[in-house]
Amino acid sequence: AINTTGAGDSFLAGIIYGLNNNADCYKMLKLAGSVSAAKVTKEDTAMPNLIEALSMMDNVLVEKL
Repeated sequence: AINTTGAGDSFLAGIIYGLNNNADCYKMLKLAGSVSAAKVTKEDTAMPNLIEALSMMDNVLVEKL
């Protein structure tokens, strides 16, 4: 991670985006993790865009507990 500032806010933004787009729970959590992962790769506090977040989705694992 380069800068973890805003990682939680980014995760929540992914959840809200998923809710607004009627994503199922699995896709919503995967997107939220992706947004957060993309965020911590940035040097400043800027939020990642959707393309940056989607590019991280293959790196995020969501498992049922």
